[in-house]
Amino acid sequence: MNAIADFSAADKQPASPETPACEFVHVVKRFGAVTVLRDISIVVPHGEKLALIGPSGSGKSTLLRTLMTLEPIDGGEIKVSGETLSHGSWSHERQRSDNAAARAKRRRIGMVFQQFNLFPHMTAVENVAVAPRKVLGLSHRDASERAHRYVEMVGLGGKAAELPARLSGGQQQRVAIARSLAMEPEIMLFDEVTSALDPELVGEVLGVLRKLAEESTLTMLLVTHQMEFARSFADRVAFLWQGQLHEVGEAKAIFDEPREERTRQFLRAVLEAR
Repeated sequence: MNAIADFSAADKQPASPETPACEFVHVVKRFGAVTVLRDISIVVPHGEKLALIGPSGSGKSTLLRTLMTLEPIDGGEIKVSGETLSHGSWSHERQRSDNAAARAKRRRIGMVFQQFNLFPHMTAVENVAVAPRKVLGLSHRDASERAHRYVEMVGLGGKAAELPARLSGGQQQRVAIARSLAMEPEIMLFDEVTSALDPELVGEVLGVLRKLAEESTLTMLLVTHQMEFARSFADRVAFLWQGQLHEVGEAKAIFDEPREERTRQFLRAVLEAR
């Protein structure tokens, strides 16, 4: 079985197809006096590839971070497979220290960041194996076998024994993707994963994401400024502006015939700047 197809592990309960993979219900997030997410509501079905686009500072990355529970919310509710993950009525302390059931829900979600954050003293395959061993309790042998599968899947089988310092930025980011995939989540979040790369390295990372989108049933949420990639990658596109979900629609409709003038202005400016 190839690594991508291995996400339907036998110990996971299959979600009802009618139940969304994740759902934001009137989500509000503030940093002090600044409201960065304003009444965000969106339903993401299982298996959907959703691209989040918009100007810098519009709340895209913060939205992903709230789903990953890296940021507590100040209002509304976030659900994963129909179960509440975080709620705005909870205190921030409770959200950070909730019970084992909530931690299990969070394990359904993986996230890849702009920065690679690999352990410099570990090889590529060791970086991928450490979380399955430490968090999931896999044996050293099983974690290593799983890590090799995912390192191979992202095209780095020949670099498995290399330390991060001997890998290019694109290769390091692919290791970071393999590391998240090795936890075998149901939802994957990608936060501008090519923004820290030199232009000539962007394509190799986007190629891995395209392969995942085409060959897996993963639900994927992607923040990106790569508009052509968003168009080909996404089932739907969500345009955020000033912390609000300004327009959501099928990728072709958003790029060809956006309804909102602000969406048209943004796309025009981005595409003309290429």
